[in-house]
Amino acid sequence: MKIESIVLFTDNLKKQVDFFTVKLGFVIQEENSLFNDAPCIVLKGENAQPSLVIAKGAPENTFNNLIVLNTDDCLREYHKLHEAGINFCSEPQYIPLGLGAEFLDPAGNRFLLLETRKYAESWSI
Repeated sequence: MKIESIVLFTDNLKKQVDFFTVKLGFVIQEENSLFNDAPCIVLKGENAQPSLVIAKGAPENTFNNLIVLNTDDCLREYHKLHEAGINFCSEPQYIPLGLGAEFLDPAGNRFLLLETRKYAESWSI
């Protein structure tokens, strides 16, 4: 696993993105959607990893941060971490970015174990 991205939620997407691009020099890599099709902007700094994702709003009953851990096999990692005593918030499920499962660390920080999938490529003939 590696840290794929860190997600920051905001009520004002433009203001937050302007802060990171204009003041801190980040570059917009892409526009995407996250939970429940919430709009988000993926930003990159000088180093390619991890990316910073600015997302509109936050899913209900969640914290204001999210660290995305990328894996090539979400189900394998889910079972491995579950056996190690990690309590997941839900079983792996399909989200707009791929197959993911959330868990909390002891301090309450939220993590998304994510197997990135590009659904549009899967359906091309």
